[in-house]
Amino acid sequence: NNSIPSIIEHFQDFPDPRREHPSKLHKLIDIIVIALCGLLAKCETWDDIADHAEERAEFLKSLLELPNGIPSHDTITRTFSILDPELWQDYFGTWMKAQTAGSTEKIKHLQIDGKVLRGSRTTGNGKRRNQKREAVQIVSAWSSEQQLVIAQVTVQPGSNEIKAVPALLEQLDLEGTVVSLDAMGAQQDTTTAIIQGGGDYLVALKGNQGRLHQAAQDLFEDVQRDQGRFREVPLQEKSFDVAHGREETRVCFVLYGFR
Repeated sequence: NNSIPSIIEHFQDFPDPRREHPSKLHKLIDIIVIALCGLLAKCETWDDIADHAEERAEFLKSLLELPNGIPSHDTITRTFSILDPELWQDYFGTWMKAQTAGSTEKIKHLQIDGKVLRGSRTTGNGKRRNQKREAVQIVSAWSSEQQLVIAQVTVQPGSNEIKAVPALLEQLDLEGTVVSLDAMGAQQDTTTAIIQGGGDYLVALKGNQGRLHQAAQDLFEDVQRDQGRFREVPLQEKSFDVAHGREETRVCFVLYGFR
């Protein structure tokens, strides 16, 4: 895989925050490469990443030193919990931009989503009594076409995901792109930034969003009652799927010409 050498080159000088100790058995660059390979393989947890590395051990050994074999999921988790999140954001963002810069495929759809990094919270108890820290929150932009996270920002302590989204959008070329967000994206600053960037948005509304949610609901009910006498009948599409152990039927109505 041609992307692996570029990962090693790009992250080779990433500062290692771990103190020198006999228990430090693994090189930081090895842990970073293993984690990124796991993410590219769509692993969702640290356990998944460690298992993926074990399954690809021979391949990884051909590229990495791995002086003490594949690190455990606990080692990977502990290491990432103490990395500087802002520095990681800079390194990761620069690397992802380099990966997508040469692509001729125009990004048509971006999904903006916020997540809490599991294992990044430290309580300040036990051996980490001087390292109390809240869990790291990140907001990422996922490209559906390229199946890659192409940008991400860290939510600043004391802030929230809503305030982080505009900072993420500033990093992106939105011309001709549809940006989808969950209910955190239903903010005027966010939708204005997308439109000014040349994109369109698809934003979820929830019942706790008061008048905005009610206005959207009233609009659809009004059009359905009208049944096309004075307004265009909405387009309708239905899909059926089985996910997470349950059957799901989704019905989508689309209205045109309303603002």
